[in-house]
Amino acid sequence: MAGTSWLRCLVLDYGDDDEQRAIPQLTPKTTRTAKRARSNISHDAATTTLPDDTLVEIFSRLPSKSVGRFRCLSRCWAATLTSAPFVDLHLHRANHHRLVPKLFSTTVDHLDDDPDKKWHVKVLTKPCRGLVLLRREAHSGYYVCNPSTGQLMRLPKGGGRCLCVSYGLGYSPATMEYKVARLCASYNSPLRCEVLTLDASAHTRWRAVTQKPPSGAVRSPAMFCDGYLHFLVRQGGGNGLVDSITTFDIVDETLGSLTVPPAAQGNVFSLTLAVLDGFLCLCVRRPRSGDVDDDPADCCIWIWRLACRREAGRWEMLYRVLQPQTTTNPELDLRCLRWVSPLEIYRAGNGQKRIMFATDKHVLAFDIHVGSTPMVVGGEPRVICSGTVGLLEESLVSIGRTSKDIIYSSPWRKAWSDVLKWMPTRSVVTLMCVCKGWRAVISNDRFTQTHALHANLGKSHKIKLVHGYPLSALSYYPLKPSEKVQVQHEMMSFLMNTDMENWGSRMVCSKPCHGLVLVTYTCMEMEMGMDMRMDVEIEMKRSCIHYLCNPSMECSKRLFFDERNAGDSTATIGLGYDLRTNKHVLVRIVCHKKGSKDYKLECHVQLKDTTLWIPISPPPKPVADMQPVYAHGKLYWKVDATLGTKSSSARFELLAFDVSTREFDVLRGPRCNRDGITSIIELQGNLCILCSDRTANAIDVWTLEGGFWSIGCRVELGESKQMYSSNKTTLLDVDPKDGRILLSTGRVLGYYDPSTKALQTFYYLGERLHGMKFTPVLCQESLIRPRT
Repeated sequence: MAGTSWLRCLVLDYGDDDEQRAIPQLTPKTTRTAKRARSNISHDAATTTLPDDTLVEIFSRLPSKSVGRFRCLSRCWAATLTSAPFVDLHLHRANHHRLVPKLFSTTVDHLDDDPDKKWHVKVLTKPCRGLVLLRREAHSGYYVCNPSTGQLMRLPKGGGRCLCVSYGLGYSPATMEYKVARLCASYNSPLRCEVLTLDASAHTRWRAVTQKPPSGAVRSPAMFCDGYLHFLVRQGGGNGLVDSITTFDIVDETLGSLTVPPAAQGNVFSLTLAVLDGFLCLCVRRPRSGDVDDDPADCCIWIWRLACRREAGRWEMLYRVLQPQTTTNPELDLRCLRWVSPLEIYRAGNGQKRIMFATDKHVLAFDIHVGSTPMVVGGEPRVICSGTVGLLEESLVSIGRTSKDIIYSSPWRKAWSDVLKWMPTRSVVTLMCVCKGWRAVISNDRFTQTHALHANLGKSHKIKLVHGYPLSALSYYPLKPSEKVQVQHEMMSFLMNTDMENWGSRMVCSKPCHGLVLVTYTCMEMEMGMDMRMDVEIEMKRSCIHYLCNPSMECSKRLFFDERNAGDSTATIGLGYDLRTNKHVLVRIVCHKKGSKDYKLECHVQLKDTTLWIPISPPPKPVADMQPVYAHGKLYWKVDATLGTKSSSARFELLAFDVSTREFDVLRGPRCNRDGITSIIELQGNLCILCSDRTANAIDVWTLEGGFWSIGCRVELGESKQMYSSNKTTLLDVDPKDGRILLSTGRVLGYYDPSTKALQTFYYLGERLHGMKFTPVLCQESLIRPRT
């Protein structure tokens, strides 16, 4: 956030007797004008504690800077006074109980010794929930500022130099987002519209709007009213100049247009948009000629107001400011004013409505229904530069730095983060206990994403064996490829409850998806019942339990579903990653079977940190009972060819789901034997299909690249059929160092070298554990927790 030493506010406070008081604010160079008042209270006097609700009501009516000081009372009050409900309450209470608006003005610090430090700051917009747009004339920098708190943030520069540009600031209540839009045109290029969202992202950039605005030249800053930004655009040339208003919808980011009153068209008028009393208004004035002998009727100011139904584009005359017939004060002569800008309409203490104007000499106020002489606001005369006076709205809306910017503002924290991001997860978690500063760095989402990227570069994935019994947590056992080819003694107890082929139980682990792994445990459960003759019947029913886990941190979360209407249905679940929001997404497809051609599909998605399953459009085809694979932002399932209408093509099909857009698509598989397909996997970020050649005991790895299928490699298992059967062997990973492929059968783990076609077994289950299988899981270094 840029400093505010150059910004000084002059707040004009009015009483019912029209007495003005100048209160300096946002001036770091001045000291406090008053000290805290101290009252002599005896120790035996009884003190009364006000309820918290009463204190909140009091705080909501105080100025923003006073509320900021009360945040130091306690952590509880700091959380209350910074919460979104209190910010909205304060915005309403602190401003609407006053009848007369406050003003602030920006001044210029003239430093003759350094011309680059000269500031000329213009107020471009009215307050939007307390925020205003400012422009620094010296270097054409644009800022979003909260004058009541002194917070300031510079907007990023757009590409290229603009010959004409107009900025506007708006707010969307539906999305609670502040947006800055601009119309700009470069040399020999038409007018274009760009928008920027003021969110928590540190990489805020201008986005081009697809719809093109009409050609022309923008003339003044945009005004925000009724959810639209209004830009004043002049079209044509010479004597055929036409003024129009281009609108920008803050929510939909679409462009529209409004017409200007016909009486305001022409080169002889100066037009200015304003928002007065909640309505869009147009200020029309003839430019001054400098001749005091001009007709006073030609020096008046017209205020047009847009009617309530903006679709009709109907304007009505609201007010006409006339040149005073006789005045002894030359400062009030409209013929001598270089520029005039309407600020606001307010109700004075006598009940009369007044309209306030900022001029180059004073801030003037006119009675709307009484043609009286204007009053001077602001004390002694002084030179006011164009656009340096604006309305002040008390607001606690923060535009300061995000938490990540504050954390990384310290040089030593940034230096340590560059070191910690290369370390293993276990070591980083241990270092969180060093101090609060390190904990803040490590717990930050920015460091979590950076660590997941750097800690895995060029490193082989660690291998662990995972085991989970129903209604219990997962257990992990780390493996090292350097171990001798034998069963370790301590593994006996671990494998006593592992999968038994004869029991029909099975555990499947997905590949790591940005650090997290989905584990599916399938087992057969017995259900007992009675038939019509009161005989006991035993029915075997399949049950699935799903876990979302981080193997590197050995933490897991069990997933729960609504099984009330399960009936005769099957469900598959996959883990993906939304690249736009940087969030893990769970996708669940349920198939309610009524027959081979009669079925119903449902699909739900769930974000990692939530428990709510959101229904979306179902897939076009049913999927097989096989865990999906995530690659390149999409989840892939194998289409179940036994359900629905059979395809005429001999090639099998895949169902693709785009995690970001939530859309399904059907892809055709490679030209291979459909019966030989054993699994769908992901290798080196690409989607692969394993096709077994049982005759040669080999595996063909088909890879999808650029929308085309090709055989990436062929794994020749040869005479190792007893340990490595092509129809039971799957490929887990490719070592980034030497290119060896990690193989697993559930009983054997080994490496296959594609260059030498050599097999190296580093772990297997002996004959003593016949019928048992293990489940390997790959571990990525990651600090992401599957929160419950």
